[in-house]
Amino acid sequence: LHTKAFAGTSLAISYLSILSILWVVVCCILLIRYVLQYQKTIRGMTRYAALADEKIQQTLERLQTAVQKQVKISVWVCPNIDVPFGLGIFQKRIILPPKEYTDRELRYILLHELMHFNNKDTVVKFMTSLFCIIFWMNPFVYLLKKDLEQTLEIKCDLTVIAHLGAREKAPYLQAIVDSLKRI
Repeated sequence: LHTKAFAGTSLAISYLSILSILWVVVCCILLIRYVLQYQKTIRGMTRYAALADEKIQQTLERLQTAVQKQVKISVWVCPNIDVPFGLGIFQKRIILPPKEYTDRELRYILLHELMHFNNKDTVVKFMTSLFCIIFWMNPFVYLLKKDLEQTLEIKCDLTVIAHLGAREKAPYLQAIVDSLKRI
């Protein structure tokens, strides 16, 4: 690349330097935005959510014993969400909407979210977000992120099905379809 002097200055800056500075500035802005959004989510969750009742916590503990994975996870109920999800890399939380669940539904939801943590899906999503921040100028990384999230959900469902008995597979898949209909 050629170095060109800007009019009125004696400082010569290459096009590559300008592009590099632009890339770093945008990366920093996107990273700060990501951190602020994550903190906002955590603050909103802790402000409005309440720790789930003992029945739900015990159900999670039984599931962890059944899949032979003891990970410290807390379960919260948050009124301003519609669908259950897992949150956190170091402080893992399962967030549930304020809905009455049957024992079977609760078991399936908690098992599904537990498998996300066991499969390290939250770490993969975090790393993918960082990848998108670093390569923000490439439109294909956003397609990768979207496809990866769908792939992680399918992988999680297959992992859950592997832990279920033959009679529980169809009801589990029906529970997924029912939850998608509610969304």
